[in-house]
Amino acid sequence: MPATAQPLRDAQSNQALIGRQPIFDAHKQVVAYELLFRSSQKNAATVLDEDQATGDVLVNAFVEIGLEGLVGNKLAFINLTRRFIENEELIPDAPGQLVLEILETIVPDAALIQRVASLAERGFTIALDDWEEGSNLAPLLPMADIVKVELPAIAPEDLPRHVAELKKHNVRLLAEKLETSEEFEQCSRLGFDYFQGYFLSRPEIVAGKKIQPSQFAALKILSAASHPNVTLKELEEIVSSDPALSYKFLRFINSIHLGLRYKVSSIKQAISMLGINGVRRIVSLLTVAGMCQDKPTELMRMALIRGQMAMALAEKLKHEEAAAFFTAGLISLMDAILDTPLSEVLKKLPLERWVIDGIENGTGILGTVLASVKAYEEGKLDQIGIPGLDASDINDAYWAAVRTADELDSIAAP
Repeated sequence: MPATAQPLRDAQSNQALIGRQPIFDAHKQVVAYELLFRSSQKNAATVLDEDQATGDVLVNAFVEIGLEGLVGNKLAFINLTRRFIENEELIPDAPGQLVLEILETIVPDAALIQRVASLAERGFTIALDDWEEGSNLAPLLPMADIVKVELPAIAPEDLPRHVAELKKHNVRLLAEKLETSEEFEQCSRLGFDYFQGYFLSRPEIVAGKKIQPSQFAALKILSAASHPNVTLKELEEIVSSDPALSYKFLRFINSIHLGLRYKVSSIKQAISMLGINGVRRIVSLLTVAGMCQDKPTELMRMALIRGQMAMALAEKLKHEEAAAFFTAGLISLMDAILDTPLSEVLKKLPLERWVIDGIENGTGILGTVLASVKAYEEGKLDQIGIPGLDASDINDAYWAAVRTADELDSIAAP
């Protein structure tokens, strides 16, 4: 597998972006990812047809990046067009991991139904996309394993009826385009098996809820580590004063990821080696991880990826304070982690004004970078754009951040 993901080019030599959306089970654990492809140009839909998009996703998944690099050991949902269904040899032979998602725009005829049945017999999981009232895909229900129900397309009062009808076909149901925890809870009660959307990154704000003492203590550590004028001596005192943080700090820096030639045995030694920005970054990461104790593990991964990707993009821009982008990426999810409005969290942190404005108001280069990071996270790849960087820069930063998160989340986990 290449060290960095190299994006493909479309028919007009425009670079492309490949991303993924997580799919959760009822316990909010990631069980699969849907792979996505977009041209880096704003008018992507007019440049690329669906066949080109499917082909580029498959080439990226099995040649350029590798399926393991994209989804690990999770399932991979890939949109399938009529051309790919009719030409089975174009589909990689990975029935144990690929979920073939039949696009809602396809109108099945007898020949296509037979092809889908053949794919199912080969062991592929078949999913029907964007199900709604009067779907074209109804003739494929006997072969389907999963039906993706597009939540915004169905009135809430009609949803129980749709669920009851689909359950008669012995299929698993996936609720897509979930935006709130309330929608997740409703679909869970109705018997949905899988959930897709960005409800996880939305805070569950409860009036009068206070930050817990343990979270407040962690926030104080994060506040001290984030202070623009913090010294190495102060950082040493911060780490040394918390036994759990000291243990995780040493465990982290001795991990394979950092590639040190010899074992680091003391906080002072570690700090002298890493420098102030390296220590601040690790302390911030481990502190945020500690705040995620009662949250799904994917939320911690999202924070890791945001921080790493934002910092990588800042480094590509040669920004003097790239380390602040890492902290900003972590903090940008603090409302979902603490279920507290982000404005309240920011009041407790001694961040510089440009950092606060970038996080809260989306202003400046930090705001631009964070907006692109969030767009990539949500699969809105056509909304990504950073002056001075091309698709290759953004693609590389994202997949490098994903790999780093894969390597480090077990170390940083509470």
